[in-house]
Amino acid sequence: MHSKFPHAWKTAKIHSIPKPGKPNTIIQSYRPISVFSTNSKILEKIILSHLHTHLRNNNIIIPQQYGFRENHSCIHQLFRVTEFAMIELNKNRTTQLILLDMEKSFDTVWHEALIHKLQKINIVIKSYLTDRKMFVIIKGTNSTTHNVIIGVPQGSILGSTLFNIYINDIPTTNNTQLAIYDDTTIYASFWNPRQATKYLQEYIDMISEHMHKWKLRINPQKTQAITFTRKNLQIITEIKINGFNVPKRLTT
Repeated sequence: MHSKFPHAWKTAKIHSIPKPGKPNTIIQSYRPISVFSTNSKILEKIILSHLHTHLRNNNIIIPQQYGFRENHSCIHQLFRVTEFAMIELNKNRTTQLILLDMEKSFDTVWHEALIHKLQKINIVIKSYLTDRKMFVIIKGTNSTTHNVIIGVPQGSILGSTLFNIYINDIPTTNNTQLAIYDDTTIYASFWNPRQATKYLQEYIDMISEHMHKWKLRINPQKTQAITFTRKNLQIITEIKINGFNVPKRLTT
């Protein structure tokens, strides 16, 4: 048995869908939609079933990850974070929370690193990720075919779970909390708001370094900070990502 994913099933047809209200003269105004063959999706579903069983039986995915998992949802994660903030607020503790925006996270996954991480958890699907190709269809005309060397296959059955595995080694600390769905939320609580900020700043610096190592990017302009506090708002200090002040909101 060769365990090879057929080459013909690894070519994506990209349809560019215009975003509402955006100018049609710039490429950022279009949303790329990847279409794969039906045979590819059938095989991926079979692989995904075995992959989920392996991840579940070996307790591989970290408990802070609620995205694209059985019996987990965005609502469950939102309730978990909200409950924590409210309990701490009732103790008169301040919670600092950062909603990290990952810039084109699925599109920038480093194939060699993903294959390495898969092998560390005894999963070998190298053939699925390598030698992938794509072409764009515009008004019935096909572009030339290009090699795809980064990113989990958008529009695929396996893409979301592979991304979960790729970010599964995100660092954690004893003084901070982590919540992941699609993007990532980090938060910290303390009696002294400045100490909560200090814990969170140290953690965000650690995560930024980790993301840089694995060729992922945080977009500081789209990242948001929220503070839950009953303290004097004047003592809430700024949090920075790569030198940028994170925009903040206050909830009392």
